[in-house]
Amino acid sequence: YVVGEGVARLNPRLYLIWKTAGYCTPYHQDVHVPPHFTLYNQTSGASAFHFLPLLLGEYATLVGRRDGPSRLKELLQRLDREGVGEVATLGPKQMLLILPGGAHGVYVPRPALQLPPPARPLPPFRLSVIRAAELFVAPVCDLYERLLLSAADWATPLGLSEREAEAEAATLDAFAAVQQRACAELGLSRSDWTFFATLLQRRWDAAA
Repeated sequence: YVVGEGVARLNPRLYLIWKTAGYCTPYHQDVHVPPHFTLYNQTSGASAFHFLPLLLGEYATLVGRRDGPSRLKELLQRLDREGVGEVATLGPKQMLLILPGGAHGVYVPRPALQLPPPARPLPPFRLSVIRAAELFVAPVCDLYERLLLSAADWATPLGLSEREAEAEAATLDAFAAVQQRACAELGLSRSDWTFFATLLQRRWDAAA
């Protein structure tokens, strides 16, 4: 499917995104696929999108994770006072176009939330459901495809030397032995270990 003489090309993978009230997606830029436009169609519930310049969006996510919601609220209020960013709200049957640049965060409001006038009360809903389609920026996508496909072995990772491979294997064995002892001492299953390792990684990220 091509739009406007090859300006945009539809990603054949479509998305159905569902969230519960109160859910918040941190500020981000969608980089899981090549540069693209995203069409969101709200089918039930409601969503609030907050658009920020890319670096400010990434910084807002960092502040929220590192310093907590109160500091994030202070930052967002300051940006709002200075006229930085835009807000778009979606209800059933409404659509939104996300541009390739910038960052955005998404919040699903609670139906019981008391909104100031002139906003109207939200109708009750159990789930916020969005259908999403991505349109690749065809000239940019085609350029990178040509560059990558013309490069020899572009997708082949660099191999380790024999000495590096031996050192890596030895470190892995030592690491595994320490983790196995920790699991035995704490009575952790493999799933428990993954859970606590993730929490520890988040703690390290917050302290960085």
